[in-house]
Amino acid sequence: MKTWTDKREDECHTHYYVRTWLREETVVGALFYEPGNGTRYEMMYGHTPYIHDPDAPVQFFATWMKNNGSGGPTVKHSVESYCHWSYVKEKMELDSHEDAKAIAHFINTMNYKNYKPDTETLPRGLKEELEREEAQCQNGN
Repeated sequence: MKTWTDKREDECHTHYYVRTWLREETVVGALFYEPGNGTRYEMMYGHTPYIHDPDAPVQFFATWMKNNGSGGPTVKHSVESYCHWSYVKEKMELDSHEDAKAIAHFINTMNYKNYKPDTETLPRGLKEELEREEAQCQNGN
């Protein structure tokens, strides 16, 4: 198993750029994700081969363990491609736009190397935090 960290940072945006990349075999990880909107998501994630065609590109998956840590909805997505929150909402059958936005942000942060958050697609709380940080950067603080 190969693991490495692609850490790119500047004074104001460190938290978008820290990523762990797991390649070449089926890998699973778990963590608590707190996007700043007053929620805490227990997530399992990883890369896995497409089960029907082992030669197909590896897929990224994320599971929100919302049932007291014993299970929950999963979404699978192409590696290195942007995942919109509406896709997450539909595939995970979520009722909340904010949960879908938070989980899509998690997926994009973990899975898409060139991800640049768009304030329109970020969950409440994280959006305001990033806007404050951006204003501080522009003011030189």
